[in-house]
Amino acid sequence: MAYKITIKSTVDGETNEIVAFGNVFKEYGSTAIDFSDEENGNYTKIVIGEDMVSIIKEGDISTVLLFERGKSTFSELSTEYGEIPVETRTTDISEILTDNSVTLKLAYTSFVGGLTERFDVNVTAEKI
Repeated sequence: MAYKITIKSTVDGETNEIVAFGNVFKEYGSTAIDFSDEENGNYTKIVIGEDMVSIIKEGDISTVLLFERGKSTFSELSTEYGEIPVETRTTDISEILTDNSVTLKLAYTSFVGGLTERFDVNVTAEKI
């Protein structure tokens, strides 16, 4: 079954929207959404578990992002001037399942080199 996937992300009040087409399926008891970006061919898989979301991106730059409600993750961003510490604190994760759709709401704050940004991400996958 094909799904229309709409991703709205708001960073400090500025919203961006992406629409793609993909699949929704169960994987090890979690809900998974996968799709390829038609513009650049990059593959994305979002796995929604209890109090946890992972986002796997494969393409020009491959990454794995892990979000756990109420927890922070720490990493470093490599630049030509050295390493910059990055903290990502997940504040909310919610999933709404119906017979025809899946909605994920993810909120987190990133602290990068002294700068703070708040992210609100809404992913909706609707049967078409």
